[in-house]
Amino acid sequence: MKILCILIILTVFTQWSIATTKLTRPFAISDLITNSGTMGFYTSSDGNVLLSLQAGDRQPWSAWVSLGPDGSIGTGVKIVSSPVGVHCASTNQTRIFAMASNGQVYSILQNPNSPRKVGLPGKFGVKDKAPAPTFGKWAAVGNSSLPYDAGVMLSGFDSVQVGNWNKQKILVFARSMTNESNLYWS
Repeated sequence: MKILCILIILTVFTQWSIATTKLTRPFAISDLITNSGTMGFYTSSDGNVLLSLQAGDRQPWSAWVSLGPDGSIGTGVKIVSSPVGVHCASTNQTRIFAMASNGQVYSILQNPNSPRKVGLPGKFGVKDKAPAPTFGKWAAVGNSSLPYDAGVMLSGFDSVQVGNWNKQKILVFARSMTNESNLYWS
């Protein structure tokens, strides 16, 4: 009887944890603007992109801080893909990209002019006082909208990829959130 109860509890817990866990892939990139170490990004289950910092090798990662979008890209619109990013050397800009629940790709740009100090109350929560990155507001990528079919959910969270072309231009590749998913690039 004890074994049966434990098995039932484990089965219920496993099903609950699988149903409530979003399996997005974290993304890490060196902070080439403020040289504060490595930036880690992750999409939370509530659809916000989170940022954590690691000041140096073998240093602990900071607490996660939300970069939003917190409704700034539309009411009820949230991030549904893993974040990806790229640093463009010609413009000295680091930009993070992700797909939202409306099928569009958005990006947020690291602000090189206003580095924040790590460890400010309510922010990164570590004792190191190295400069930490700040980011602007989320903005749509490209001049036109990607096709979108309401109610479609892509399997997997790697819907967006980015890269540098000749170290001068950022290329963005995205799957459309449609019944017949297609690949688009900008």
